[in-house]
Amino acid sequence: MIARLVLENWRSHEKTEFEFTRGTNVLVGAMGSGKSSAMDAISFALFGTFPNLQQRKIKLDDMIMNKPQKKDNAKVVMAFTADGREYTVKRELTRGKGQTSAEIRIDDKLIESANQRVNDRIEDLLKIDYDLFSRAVYSEQNRIDYFLEIPKNRRREMVDELLKIDRFEAARKNLGTVVNRLNDRTEDKSSQIATQPDTSQMGTLETELASDRTGLETAKKLLAELDKEKAAADIRYKAIVQKKAAFAELDNRMKELTGQMKTFEEKLKQYGAISISESDLKIDIAKRVEERKQLKSMLELKQKREAELGKLAAFLESYEKQLNEFDEKLLNLKYDKDSPAKLKDCREQATSIKNTLDEMVSNYKSIDNRLKEIEDSMAKLREGREKCPTCDAELDTTTIGKLLGKREQEKQDGERNKEELSRKVDEFTRIRKNLETDVEALEKAVSKLEEAEWIENRKIEILKEASGAKQNASILKAQLESLKIERNEEDIEAEIKKLEEMLDYFMYKKELDKTGGELDKARTELAKLGYKEEEEKIAYDKFKKAETDEKLLMQQYKSSQELISEKERRLADLKKIRDEVEKSKREIEYLKDTIDSFEVLQKGLQDVQGKLREEFTEETNMALIDIWKRLYPYADYSNLKLAIDEAGDYILQVQRRDGGWINVEGTTSGGERSTACLALRIALSLVLTQNLSWLVLDEPTHNLDRRAIRELSVTLRDHLPKIVDQIFVITHEEELESAASGRMYRLERNKEEDEPTKIVVETG
Repeated sequence: MIARLVLENWRSHEKTEFEFTRGTNVLVGAMGSGKSSAMDAISFALFGTFPNLQQRKIKLDDMIMNKPQKKDNAKVVMAFTADGREYTVKRELTRGKGQTSAEIRIDDKLIESANQRVNDRIEDLLKIDYDLFSRAVYSEQNRIDYFLEIPKNRRREMVDELLKIDRFEAARKNLGTVVNRLNDRTEDKSSQIATQPDTSQMGTLETELASDRTGLETAKKLLAELDKEKAAADIRYKAIVQKKAAFAELDNRMKELTGQMKTFEEKLKQYGAISISESDLKIDIAKRVEERKQLKSMLELKQKREAELGKLAAFLESYEKQLNEFDEKLLNLKYDKDSPAKLKDCREQATSIKNTLDEMVSNYKSIDNRLKEIEDSMAKLREGREKCPTCDAELDTTTIGKLLGKREQEKQDGERNKEELSRKVDEFTRIRKNLETDVEALEKAVSKLEEAEWIENRKIEILKEASGAKQNASILKAQLESLKIERNEEDIEAEIKKLEEMLDYFMYKKELDKTGGELDKARTELAKLGYKEEEEKIAYDKFKKAETDEKLLMQQYKSSQELISEKERRLADLKKIRDEVEKSKREIEYLKDTIDSFEVLQKGLQDVQGKLREEFTEETNMALIDIWKRLYPYADYSNLKLAIDEAGDYILQVQRRDGGWINVEGTTSGGERSTACLALRIALSLVLTQNLSWLVLDEPTHNLDRRAIRELSVTLRDHLPKIVDQIFVITHEEELESAASGRMYRLERNKEEDEPTKIVVETG
């Protein structure tokens, strides 16, 4: 049962709250008053959509209030009971973003959020989805006769979708497609078996392969023996070749050493007789190197001192320039050494004058205020509004005259004092301005004096720094004069080079002795090798013969291998063909069994559909018997039923007085047709949504006359609540207000002023 519905900024509802009960709940109002949008909100709260939105006749942004003020957000909150517990679902919209949040709670505890999860939870609770709700529970505005508007050849299809029977039909058709494919597969397999080659030659081929493999094993053993002979010949030949290489290397080495000895002997002849020993020569070289090192150190020190002396000269020149600039500034600065004392005296005078002037201004204001009081008192005396300040009594004319004279004298005295003070204020203001000018001039004089004092102090600092720099310069000059460099660096370098060249003599002598020893060693090793050219030729010929024999036998072996491989491939192909044929035969048997099973299942699915349609028709007609009697107020048609025509589609029929049945479509009036469709709508709701027991009727009086409307009102109030737990009726017919057995709301809205929906009457 739906207990409460709250709408905020939903279409024309700025803030509307409905309370619903069991029985028939009625919303009455003129067109555009907000009735249907309230029912759309119920569908939206449950499933996140409603018919006009699902059919894209409207967008979600259109549901957010636009008048009288454009809102950015809308909210729908609905409380309902299921399984004996109360649930609250809330959904919110944001302009431009659609549905931005959804949640469902039980006893104020959040159990699900996010749009789809909330939808799934509600469908599970109510055992109904949106599709069934919109077709069996929710009757759209003026769509009571929706069933008859469906083309005849589409009614069974639509009902099958409601009953989910269409799934059985889809499965049956899919099975038919599968059976056809299986038949095609069986034919393909049979054709493949008929076109496969003969496999009877497999035995002969296997015998040939056995013989060929035996021959291949014999050739393999011969190859192994030849390979051993070739390897031994190769080892003998390579050993002789290594001897030959070593012989050639030693011979070349001996020639090279002989040449080196001749070179060293020629080098030694160039030096002639050397009287000094190698050790004494190295001592002389070390002395010259040390002398060169000391000379470099003295030259570097001289360069360093000369650079330092140059920097000091530059500093002294800079100091001289600064002193000259400071002297020039002091000549240009005209300063008074007494200016600080004069500035202090002048500031004291200015402060004194300011205090006196402030006092005068204060007195001036006091006199001015007193003159105003006198003027006010004189005005009151002249008008007779002044009373005695002592006894608060009225004043006579004589007293008023005396007081006026006294006030006049006070006024004249005050104005003279005011004028005198004004003159003094002007004079002291002029004196104050002159003093301020003097203070400004003296402040500048003090600033010049401070600048001159800074320059004098800086000159003293510079003279001290210059004196230190001059002393450092004298020290550097003395150090430079003490540095005496008597020899030239180039001369020392030449002497070192000459001595090092003499040292090469001893190196050549050592290399000559070493080379002679190596030459004797090479001669000894060459004699030990024992290389002979005839032995090399015999070993080479033997190796080449073994290599040629192996190549010929290898070619024969590979040919045998290729022949065996070809026969093995042929045998494998024949075996594969034989296995494929056997597999195809087994598959054909399996396909035939499967086709038989599927054809039986197709027949079963078809029978199930017929049975379900028969049960649906019987249950619907059982409900229609009672509903028709309660809805139809006349006696010309005693019953209503859902039948199936010759084409197998559904038709709606009414029973005449004589017991005959006629089709509602094409033979009955608009009101009779609407009543029949309303009865069918109620019956479908009872049959298809037994777990829910809700019904929503939007403008159900379409094409009904006044009597039928009155009968419908009675049925909705007294009879239908016994069958359906909760009914919602949306109507503009005020006569249907009496149909409410639950709550009744009358809605109004001033569309001329774009006002929001208001509940003007609430009962129940």
